[in-house]
Amino acid sequence: MSNTTAELFNQDFALRQFSGNRTLLVSMLNKFIAQYANYQEKLDELMAQQAQDDLVRYVHTIKGISGNLGLESLYQASRSFETALSQEQVASEKHIFTSSLAVTLQHIQAFVDAAALDSPPTSAPAVSNSESVPSSNNEGIMLAKQQLTSALSQQQFISSSKLLDFLQRINLSPSDSEAVQKAINELDYATAIRYLK
Repeated sequence: MSNTTAELFNQDFALRQFSGNRTLLVSMLNKFIAQYANYQEKLDELMAQQAQDDLVRYVHTIKGISGNLGLESLYQASRSFETALSQEQVASEKHIFTSSLAVTLQHIQAFVDAAALDSPPTSAPAVSNSESVPSSNNEGIMLAKQQLTSALSQQQFISSSKLLDFLQRINLSPSDSEAVQKAINELDYATAIRYLK
């Protein structure tokens, strides 16, 4: 692997983030690709609307996700663009950011395509009624909700096993538990947080 590839996508780091679960990594990369395929239109729309807060939030989200996925070059470009937005020095950093995002999306699409040839995808385990552990400790439930909400607010990666542990400690209904899992898998942390409130 060349230095350029390592800087673009640090596969070793990304696999460690997902506890070595290549299938989950590929799934998250697919979601990233789908989520940001129309990034140029979204950026242009936010800039045309002069929606500075939304623009900063959009770039910040990409920065956080790219950092967790080992997309190092994109993370650096996002960080620089986010700083430029706060200092109103947008033009040159926007070009670097959009170029980096375009190249990164192409690269991880190639990685995902190659991974699809290696092994068939499998899905993450769902929480069933038998896995739900009732808790009589309201403090334990509140603490687990706070920890999970905090992790989601900070866009931290949560492994499948850790998520199941949180959901068991929180003792959500099976349908709410499934909805939280689905939202997290789709990187829709705001929806997951709403279920936890």
